[in-house]
Amino acid sequence: MADTTESFQGILQGQSIKLDRPPSLPDGSKVNVTVRKAKLSASERADKLKELFGGCAEDASDLDRYMDWNHQQRRLNRRGEGA
Repeated sequence: MADTTESFQGILQGQSIKLDRPPSLPDGSKVNVTVRKAKLSASERADKLKELFGGCAEDASDLDRYMDWNHQQRRLNRRGEGA
């Protein structure tokens, strides 16, 4: 059988990778795999940010207050004045 080279994108799930499309090789074929983390598109990055900070999307001032408080706590802890 001739060498077959195909490129895929996929999602890592434990020790398995769910490919974006079926490979042309039959099940049970031995393959070599090189894994490289894919870069997120701009829309995927925006979706991740919404997922992480979505609770603050309606009121950015809440996020600003939290970030200010967090910064103050870190400064206190560095000086040994906190907790």
